[in-house]
Amino acid sequence: MPNFYEVLGVPRDAEDSDIKKAYFKAALKWHPDKNPDNVQEATEKFKVLAEANEVLRDPQQRAAYDYELSRPPVQQFSQNSGSRGGFSFFGFGFGGYSQERVKTPEEQAWEDARQERAERAYDKACRKAEQEEKEDEEARERRRKKDAEKAAKLRAYRDQKAQEMLEQQERERAEAEQRRQQEAEEARLVAAEKKRKQEEKEATKQARQRLRALVAETSLDMDPDYLQEFFLAHDAGQLESISCKMDSCKTGRESKDTIIGFIDAWKALQENSRAAADQERVTRQKAEAKALEQSRSQAAVRDWTTPELALFAQACVQFPSGLPARWQSIRDFLEHNGHVRTEKECTTKAQELKRMPVQQVWKTEVAVEEAPKASIKVEEVSESVEWTADQQAALESALAKYPGTIPANERWTSIATEVPGRTKKECIARFKWIREQVLEKNRNKAANAPADKTAKAQAQKASEQKAQDAEDRAKRQRQQDEQEKQRKDQERRDREVLEREKASSERQEAERRDQEQRKSVLEAQRLSRKRSLDANELSENHQKQQDELLALESIFPETFKLEADNVFTLSLGSSPEGECVVRIEMPPEYPSLAPPRATCFEGLPLGCDAAALAASLEVCFVQSVGEEMLYGWLESLQRQLVDDGSLSS
Repeated sequence: MPNFYEVLGVPRDAEDSDIKKAYFKAALKWHPDKNPDNVQEATEKFKVLAEANEVLRDPQQRAAYDYELSRPPVQQFSQNSGSRGGFSFFGFGFGGYSQERVKTPEEQAWEDARQERAERAYDKACRKAEQEEKEDEEARERRRKKDAEKAAKLRAYRDQKAQEMLEQQERERAEAEQRRQQEAEEARLVAAEKKRKQEEKEATKQARQRLRALVAETSLDMDPDYLQEFFLAHDAGQLESISCKMDSCKTGRESKDTIIGFIDAWKALQENSRAAADQERVTRQKAEAKALEQSRSQAAVRDWTTPELALFAQACVQFPSGLPARWQSIRDFLEHNGHVRTEKECTTKAQELKRMPVQQVWKTEVAVEEAPKASIKVEEVSESVEWTADQQAALESALAKYPGTIPANERWTSIATEVPGRTKKECIARFKWIREQVLEKNRNKAANAPADKTAKAQAQKASEQKAQDAEDRAKRQRQQDEQEKQRKDQERRDREVLEREKASSERQEAERRDQEQRKSVLEAQRLSRKRSLDANELSENHQKQQDELLALESIFPETFKLEADNVFTLSLGSSPEGECVVRIEMPPEYPSLAPPRATCFEGLPLGCDAAALAASLEVCFVQSVGEEMLYGWLESLQRQLVDDGSLSS
């Protein structure tokens, strides 16, 4: 009777799971279908394996079998022993002339039961193998259908994306063509407008030259600058009409009277428009004064309390003159502290404090100091109504620095920051007052001394030239500042580019050194593989491979599949391309000398390089020569694919 423990290759105290794994491993090796060249021997060995599995996995039968093994062997001499006796143990005889002993009824019954059990286990194993084969075939069929469905969906998805891309390209081409046509039309319109303006300018120039020649023939005694202003105030059609009327005159006197009549009419029109503008300005000033008076009367309805004045003084110091949105900030400050006031009320109160005599301001200051939470003097809010020479000079410099080409709000905000102690509104009011004074002075001079028009025009030209020079200087300064800023920005960008290039070169150099080091280690390890292995090392490698296969089977029971004694496949998960399966082959030199080989990758996600993955397996082996490393490599590969979203475990 064979020793079932030795048949399965397990110790007598082996667990049921160990016996099951050993049986599956041996059955896969000695199954008749796996040994077509030696079916008879494989069938006998498979029967013994099935019997051993059935006995040792059944607790009662295993206990009886262990009891039989623990009994001492029964020595029985044959009836015809001859001169040299023989004896046997459990049917195995020793001695040249001994005969086979007669089995007892119990032994014969045990042998019959064993044979029946072996046949039954064989039939059961065959049925189970057929069932497993059928289930495997069904699973393969389901997998094929699933793969076909995935492939169909993937093709449909790719076709849809290709169609969408074609449609997008078509739309982009249509939009580009439409933009091109629109740009061509705009360019044509711009060119036509430019041509029209050029023609109009040329016609106006010719009309002016013709009219100037006609006026010169009349010997008209008039200021040339004034006459030039008259010419500039009319377009080509008007000048041509005047020229035609002068041509129709019969005498030079009549022509002179005609041009003088046109000039007088234009002068009257200018005076009327100036008078209308002055009337509008006066009306606007009256309306502003009336609105200011109304706001003052409305502000006077609600008296300011002492705590309000204290907070108002604190806000005026916290938000000084020249700050953008100063009165809005002061209003928000008062509202935050529980006192609701409008911006007009705040400005009106500040103006009242400015107009108050020093004694009243001092009394207000004393009242504020006596109020709770008041520590700021009100006289700090009070500002002088008159502009100092420094403030006037600062305003003129700021006006030259920030010309009228800048947006109004931005211009006056910048000017207010240049003038110490003055707000934007005060600067605007000062500018308007100066302009009104200049205009009034010019009007008075024009009314009192018409003969000084030439001097006035020259002074005005000088003033305009001075302002233009100041504006040009400010413009050149801004251009220089902008160029300096651009130069500094370019230097900074160049430094950043150099630093990035240096860091990139250092990183590439480090990667190159690492690659060279890994390459040298790989080459050295590959050279060491040329040596031959002895039988003991091969046997040790085989044992380590079997242990690693059992460990992988227990860790991945659902996805691990053993194809041969040293070849297996493992499913890592599902990807958009299908089920990701890797096939590993372990050579006899693994793990002491040569690495395992990843011979096939199926269903890898797009962008994954099978050659790079296979090379990483060799790199991982070099780091742990002589040790089982497949589990670590498979786990890192699966985790990498799952983390980057290419694989769903």
